[in-house]
Amino acid sequence: MCLLDSTVCFTYTQGMATLHTVTELSKNVIKYGGLFLAAVSLFFIGINIGKTAKTVFFPRPVAPPTTTFGKLPAIQFPNNVTDKKFTYIIDTLTGRLPAFQSRIQIYKLITHENPSLLEYRDARQSASAVGFTRPDRELKKYTLQWDSAGDLERSLIINLETKDFTMTSPFLTQENVRNGIYVVNEANSIKAAQEFLSKMAYFPPDVDVAKTKTYRLSVIDGKLIPAGKKEAAPVIEVDFFQRDLNKLPIFYYSPFYSQIKLFVGFTKPLSREALDNKPEVVETHFSHQKISDIKADYPLKSTYEAYNELVNGKGYVAAYFGDKTEIKIKDVVLGYYLNGNDQNYLMPVYVFKGLDDSFYGYVSALKNEWIK
Repeated sequence: MCLLDSTVCFTYTQGMATLHTVTELSKNVIKYGGLFLAAVSLFFIGINIGKTAKTVFFPRPVAPPTTTFGKLPAIQFPNNVTDKKFTYIIDTLTGRLPAFQSRIQIYKLITHENPSLLEYRDARQSASAVGFTRPDRELKKYTLQWDSAGDLERSLIINLETKDFTMTSPFLTQENVRNGIYVVNEANSIKAAQEFLSKMAYFPPDVDVAKTKTYRLSVIDGKLIPAGKKEAAPVIEVDFFQRDLNKLPIFYYSPFYSQIKLFVGFTKPLSREALDNKPEVVETHFSHQKISDIKADYPLKSTYEAYNELVNGKGYVAAYFGDKTEIKIKDVVLGYYLNGNDQNYLMPVYVFKGLDDSFYGYVSALKNEWIK
């Protein structure tokens, strides 16, 4: 019963009806909208499940390695560091050898042939920058030598084809070095080595300074030997290493030393008044190969295939400081190998580590059917 007049009563009743209708409509929208969204979600989930199932049961065939360079020359390893005949035991944490990828990118190395007059000019500028101002002489084709005058008669030889060079001096005969009068620290040695190569415009852009190693050396009977922890070191050896490539390390003939090494020391008496008493580079051996962007995929042998080759004496023993002949293999690393300017491609190797007595054995990682 409406106690208001008829117009007001009708409007109130009509409003109640409209509110009810809107409420019901909203419920339906939410209900059917939710069902629609659920259906759409299930539809896309079904598509993804289908794609996954197709990938699992009908995988897309993997393209074979490109092997663009054809068969490659075998790695020319140096002679083993020892003549011992070893037996091997797998002694990793898992009791098994680690597995790596089935293929690797092999890079072409940049080689130099027939140097131009410009390269002669650059070599002379490099020599002059580190104090070799006397005229050069040609030892053989594309190889120049300079000699410097002064207290320390240094000699510099640059190969214009390979860009390698050596700088030597009779620093071991100098009283300051021979008697260990002045001690060199590692930080100053690294700085002096970097500055020397930079002056010559020879510091490679692919060197990882964080990998730099230093070795403290003493002089005994005119020879360099490792200095003891509490022993003064009149000479520091500085080794620079190339950075990792594709997250893989680059190894050289030795796992501890680089092909870019400089020896630093004090050959002249230090002045108390001088604020720049810097150690000097007294010897350098520089060999560096540039890696091009030209690459191709090649298949890798398994670690077990490589291990069998090591067992059968087909690897290269790069380091060993013990007397035992039974080697416990603790770890295996995949990397690249550079041996100077004797190879045209950056080649893959497996490095087998026996932590006892610092054993390191290298084995070519490339599938044998792709080696000449």
